[in-house]
Amino acid sequence: MLKGIPALLTTEALTMLSAMGHGDVLAVVDRNYPAAANHARVATLAGADAPTAIAAIAELLPVDTFVDPSVWGMVPDDEADAVIPTHGEITRILTDAEGRDVTVTPLARTAFYAAARQAYGAILTSESRPFSCFLITKGVVFPPAD
Repeated sequence: MLKGIPALLTTEALTMLSAMGHGDVLAVVDRNYPAAANHARVATLAGADAPTAIAAIAELLPVDTFVDPSVWGMVPDDEADAVIPTHGEITRILTDAEGRDVTVTPLARTAFYAAARQAYGAILTSESRPFSCFLITKGVVFPPAD
């Protein structure tokens, strides 16, 4: 048992997050996404929806400031302007966690799948809302300001 670690994060998820380096991409995906077929590294957060999972992850994982966009969210192939409720929720969670504006940039489903295959690994949630899949680029942990 460790102090200060969100209880939701499993040993597999913690190992994945800590092994990632700056610029590595994490896929956080809904229950319909074929994580095992597309990734060698998969951690499951059973019972957690996407916002709950990403809130826990955001306590430990910095979001990159060197690339823009640093967060992508899946949208339907033919609806680039689709409003996906979880995208707004994740924007608020990451903005709060980072103390700066972080936006979820839409990425069409087919392009998302191609990009996600390049991710370091995937965290599979129990999120049931469609198109609740995200790619988050890991940033740098800077030393505390004096």
